[in-house]
Amino acid sequence: ILPTDRFGQMMIENLRARGLELRGLHAYPTLQSNSQRFLDLGWHSAVAVDLATYHEQLLEPLERERLAKIEFLDEWEEFILLAQHYAFTFAFTSQSSHFAHMDIEKPN
Repeated sequence: ILPTDRFGQMMIENLRARGLELRGLHAYPTLQSNSQRFLDLGWHSAVAVDLATYHEQLLEPLERERLAKIEFLDEWEEFILLAQHYAFTFAFTSQSSHFAHMDIEKPN
């Protein structure tokens, strides 16, 4: 997500230099557009969350500690910047939310 900011543009150029293209990136550049994509296709509910938010709000503290021991990062700010450009979209077709326990805000 976020292909138009400076970091997003750099990521796109790095991928392009390796012959890779994220074809849906410009069509769905935000968390809200990723959620809306599923809603427009008839899904009952959808919520997108970036990897930074997922890491900070949804992972259990013990899991964050375990991951920190496995992958030590010299620059935490760099990880956050990178993680803000990747997203998960959770969507479902049933009336009950399988993701209600995740306590993340749905986009407007």
